[in-house]
Amino acid sequence: MKKLKNGGISELLAKLLIQRNIRTKVDAELFLKPQLKNIESPFRFVWMQKSVERIVKAITGKEKIAVYGDYDADGITATALLVKFFRAIDVQADWYIPNRLSEGYGLNSNQIKKISSDGITLIITVDNGISSIEPIELANKLGIDVIITDHHTKPDKMPSAYSIVHPDYAADKEEFPPSGAGVAFNLIIALRSYMRSIGFSNLPNLKQYIDIAALGTIADIVPLVGTNRIIVKYGLEQAAQKNSSKAISAMLNSKKNRGEISTKDIGFIVAPRINAAGRMGAAEVAMKLFLSENDNEICQYSKELNALNTKRQKLQSEILNETEEKISKLGNTKIIVAWGNWHKGIVGIVAGRIAEKYARPAIVISTSDKIATGSGRSIRNVNLFELISKTGHMLKHFGGHPQAVGLSIEKSKLDKFTYKINEAADSIAIDQTGQILYDDEIDFNQINNEFYSIIDTMKPFGNANPEPLFCSKNIVIEERRIVGNGHWKMRVSQDGRIFPAIYFNAENNKEEIGRHADILWKIKKNRWAGYENLELCIEGMRNVKNSY
Repeated sequence: MKKLKNGGISELLAKLLIQRNIRTKVDAELFLKPQLKNIESPFRFVWMQKSVERIVKAITGKEKIAVYGDYDADGITATALLVKFFRAIDVQADWYIPNRLSEGYGLNSNQIKKISSDGITLIITVDNGISSIEPIELANKLGIDVIITDHHTKPDKMPSAYSIVHPDYAADKEEFPPSGAGVAFNLIIALRSYMRSIGFSNLPNLKQYIDIAALGTIADIVPLVGTNRIIVKYGLEQAAQKNSSKAISAMLNSKKNRGEISTKDIGFIVAPRINAAGRMGAAEVAMKLFLSENDNEICQYSKELNALNTKRQKLQSEILNETEEKISKLGNTKIIVAWGNWHKGIVGIVAGRIAEKYARPAIVISTSDKIATGSGRSIRNVNLFELISKTGHMLKHFGGHPQAVGLSIEKSKLDKFTYKINEAADSIAIDQTGQILYDDEIDFNQINNEFYSIIDTMKPFGNANPEPLFCSKNIVIEERRIVGNGHWKMRVSQDGRIFPAIYFNAENNKEEIGRHADILWKIKKNRWAGYENLELCIEGMRNVKNSY
């Protein structure tokens, strides 16, 4: 902390930075003032040069190109980035995103045959491909080169692709790997750079696409450090501009007028709508939204996404309730595994809710088809991909990364799989207390505009840089009233200092709260009609006798 404070950084900011493993003045400068010039060279990927040379060969030779994407928000934005870049340079690349419900994840042989019959000789995958061994072998036989761009955990056996652009194949191991959209953004940076170097002109300014890259980065919850942080910072700024992506503007709607777009806006408003399209088997609606320049079409596609998201929310609630009933009969297993005749596009998000609530990794499986398919979500410090790899011999297919996995399995093996995955977990420690860690204990007399400005300099918040969480003890609830669906609107005080506060879902608090309490909170600044005020957003509350 001394090094940071000697660099002119306040004690509070120094403490927050150290808790995020930022310990030197140089690292603090890069973190607090991210700049586009500090984006890492895309040619750090060892096969990037080979990839862009092959793409340019296809462009100059008038070959037909297809971009093969994925159906989640990261995959859809990655696909949109590449296709929009190609269109900007007058290359009409085809695009394809598999149907989540009927085809599943990744390249499939039937589509490879269809692509071949269309005369396509180059496929570029985005956010998938690293596990597609058989489809790529088929592509090779049919005379199609495949460039893989992906970020998922690579399998023991690698596909025989023309080239692979992947964080594991970089000059230096990626400490903070990009999302699928981040890898795709690196590809178009490299492609534009190479094209300029060999005499191409009238190439697009890539800053116009950075908000789409940021969207995929936020949606895939990769660490917001290094290049990822730079992409998100400038992407959010771009999203607030009049010349931002029309698709993002349509989904943000009224938020657009606020002057500032946050990771929460993207993560909780935009990304769920894009994901809903993929989950409901209609990823093409989201893609058409990103590719359209017609205002009427954009409005229509945005409405369709809203409708799909509403339908997804209803199904999610139903599946979540049924899953909870099953969990009550499971006992205290380290890994929660539940299955039922559920919509397979929704099980992943349910797994995430279950993992969050029970502080345990969760795998939720749909048995609606002949072969069961499921998704798993993990918790901090538990590598679920590593665990599931130990049961890989039982599975038809599996893939993913430490925090999220997908799998398919014969229904007859579900009981044995549940036993084996929990057996594999016996060797690791899983903290099931659900204990909340906060950044610092703060007295109300420390809270002012300067305090808020310190927190504000740490934006954008996300994975590896969570929004600071503070604890204040022995506060007094001066008044509270219920608003909305069980939320509390309050005025809270400590030693005579009073602040407005909001506690969402307060009615779900595990204990009845009296007048005196200890609170966990985050801070925000409200701006309305020229006025500003600080408000505490309560994240947890306990009676003083049960203090943190």
